[in-house]
Amino acid sequence: MKKIPTTVHAYIDYGTALIFLVSPWLFKFSDVPTAKWLSIFVGVMILVMSLLTRYEYGVVRLIPMRIHLMTDILLGLFLIISPWLLGFYGETFLFHIVMGFSALGAGMWTKGYVKKEALIVENS
Repeated sequence: MKKIPTTVHAYIDYGTALIFLVSPWLFKFSDVPTAKWLSIFVGVMILVMSLLTRYEYGVVRLIPMRIHLMTDILLGLFLIISPWLLGFYGETFLFHIVMGFSALGAGMWTKGYVKKEALIVENS
């Protein structure tokens, strides 16, 4: 049974984007170009996708939640294998694996629907 509400998932998304953007310096792999740029790219991708997702904290709301969750699952799988696929496993790998499993879990355990009432903006 899926337990994570879409509102919580949105907070996770924005926080995760920030973590990816600062991680090369925070976790000391900024001297590994492939790992660094992958992290920055993923951070920007998560931020843009979150802003465009049709959920409570999306701004433009173009991407259906189901597509967002499938993307999270695919991103998680990619991140888990990325150190070996992209060849930086000898220098750093733990951050990408941990974040890969986190994305995989968030994609698999988030409810795939958004209550329509949460998307209604009241005029005051």
